[in-house]
Amino acid sequence: MCALDKKQREQDLRELFAVVKGEQPADLAITNVKIVDVYVGDTYDGGLLIHKGSIVALNPDGDTVALARDRFDGQGMYVAPGLIDGHMHVDTELVTPKELAEVICPFGTTAVVAEFLDLCSASREKALENAKILFQKREELPFRLYLEAPAKKVDPKVVKELLEWDGVFALGEFNHYKYCAGTPDTFEQLADAQANGKMQLSHARWSKREQEFNLFPAAGSVAGHDAFEFEDLMMDLRAGHLTMIRQGYGVLQNVTKLMPQVIEKGLPTDHIGVCTDGLALEYLMEAGHMDAIVQTVIDMGMDPIQAIRLATLNIAQGLHLEHEIGSVTPGRRADLIFLKDLSQIRRPQYVFQNGRMVAKDGKLTIQLEGFDYSPLKDSRGPGLDGLTLADVETQYLESRDGDSQRLVRVFNEGVPGEYNWYEDLWMPVKNGSIVCPDDASYLWVIQRYPNGERHVISTFTKDYLVREGGFAITNQSPAPYIAAVGRNLDDMLLAAKEVDRCPGGYAVYTSGQRRGALQLPLAGVISDLDGASFAAEAKNLKRLGEENGFTDPMGWFRQLMMLFWKLDRNSWLNV
Repeated sequence: MCALDKKQREQDLRELFAVVKGEQPADLAITNVKIVDVYVGDTYDGGLLIHKGSIVALNPDGDTVALARDRFDGQGMYVAPGLIDGHMHVDTELVTPKELAEVICPFGTTAVVAEFLDLCSASREKALENAKILFQKREELPFRLYLEAPAKKVDPKVVKELLEWDGVFALGEFNHYKYCAGTPDTFEQLADAQANGKMQLSHARWSKREQEFNLFPAAGSVAGHDAFEFEDLMMDLRAGHLTMIRQGYGVLQNVTKLMPQVIEKGLPTDHIGVCTDGLALEYLMEAGHMDAIVQTVIDMGMDPIQAIRLATLNIAQGLHLEHEIGSVTPGRRADLIFLKDLSQIRRPQYVFQNGRMVAKDGKLTIQLEGFDYSPLKDSRGPGLDGLTLADVETQYLESRDGDSQRLVRVFNEGVPGEYNWYEDLWMPVKNGSIVCPDDASYLWVIQRYPNGERHVISTFTKDYLVREGGFAITNQSPAPYIAAVGRNLDDMLLAAKEVDRCPGGYAVYTSGQRRGALQLPLAGVISDLDGASFAAEAKNLKRLGEENGFTDPMGWFRQLMMLFWKLDRNSWLNV
C-alpha cells in the first residue's frame, strides 16, 4: 500500500468511527425492519446504518438515526441479504449486462459470479479488450459482477492476460478431460491463476473415478457446480468443495432433483449453494431468477432462512467473499432485499444494492445510461459464399448391398462422457441419396471461415426433431461454425446463409420463406437489442420450433447451441 493509499484509508476509518458513534451523519438509516440473521438462523427487530454503500451499524440509536442524511422506513418488513447467482455464463444470456440488470435485479439478485467463455473464445486475441467493453462501468450496474476467466476454448496466453486483470477474481471451468489428462495448458493456467492470487472454480464430476476427482481440490479448486446425482453432491462435499446445485434449463434442473434428497436426509447445507449456470432471458423475465430457486426450495419444506443461505452466505463463504456480501452485518455491502413474508421470497418488495434502492415491486427504479457496446460489433463478413448442397451431402462410413445401404453416424441425446451420444446405423439409399428416417432430422455443422478445405459434418440427428423447414445458428466457441437442422435441404441452406450475413444469430426458413431471425452482432455472440425486444424475438423463434415439432422447453436454438458443447468435448471441431 502506497503512502497516499494509507493516508486515505486512515481518513476513511476516522470518518467511519465518527459515523458509527453518531458524531457525523450516515448516508442512510433504515428503520422498522426485521433483520434476517443468516449466521444465527433467526430474525430480530432493528434497523441499519448505511454509509458509502456499506452497512456500518446494526440497531443505531435514535440520535444517530436522526442525524442521517436520509431515512427509509422498512414498514416492519424482513430485510435479508441480496441474492447471489453462484455461477452464470453471462454472455450466453445473449444480451448485454445492462439489459440483464433490467431483468434480474428486480428479482433480488445483487451479485453474479459470471463466466464469459463465449465472448473470449469469439474474440480470440482481443478477449481482454472486448471484456473491458462488455463489462464497462460495471460499478454503475445494480448488481455486482465477479468475473471468472475461462480455462477452456481460449488460448492460454489470453487466459494469462485475463488473470492479470483486476476485473477477474477467479479462474473458471476447464475441459474436464484435458484437465485430468494433465495437459501443458492445464498446468500453465493453474500456475498463472495461483501466481495472480486468483482462486479456481471448476466442473468436477465428469470422471466418476474418485482418484481423478481429487485432482480438482488438490490443485486448488474451491467450488464446483456439476452435481447431477446425489453421489456427485456427496463427493463434492467430502472434498471440501462449495457445491453449487444448478437450476438452469434443459438437463440442468438439478435443484428439483437433488434438494428433496438433501432435505429428506437432513444433510447439512452450510457448504451447498445454488446457481443457474445459465437461463434464457425470456424465461427469466417471467419465471424469476434466484428468488424463484430459493422459493422452490422453501416450497419443498426447507426452513426459509436456511434456503436463503443457499443463495447468500453459503456462496459468499465458499468463494471467499464473505467480507463483502452474503449477510446483513456491519462491514458488508448494503445489498438487501425487503420481504413482507419470509416464506414468500418471489419478487421482493424492495431491492437495495450498494446502499441505494434499485428496484421496487418488481420494477427497476434507476436509469442505466451511458453504456456503449457498439465497439463490440464484429466486422467479419459472410463465410459461406458459394456453398451449395453438393458441399453438404450426407456423409457415410461405408456402404453395402450394391450401395443400397450406407452406414451413417447419427447423433442421439445424451451427455458426452456419460452416454453413447451417437450411434452408427445402416440406412437405405434412394436415387443415390440416403433417406432421412422419420425419427430424425438432417444435421449440418459447417466451418465458417476455413483456412484451406472446409470442415463439414453432414449427418442425421435424433436430438433435434422438426417436421419441415430449416433452422440454423451460428456458433463462435471454440471456433466459428454454423449448424443447421431440418427436413428440407433447400430451407436449411437458406437458413444457414441467412445467419451467415451477420456475425452471429439464428434463422428459420420454411417453404423457401424466412419465418424468423435474431441477430447477434456484438462479437457474434450477443444481441444489441433491449431486453423486451430480444425476448419477443426469442419467443417467436421458440414458437416456430414448437410449430414444427421441436417441443424441448429450452427452445430449438438454445438446444442446438448445446450441440457444440458435445462436439468440442469430443474434439470433433477444427479449432
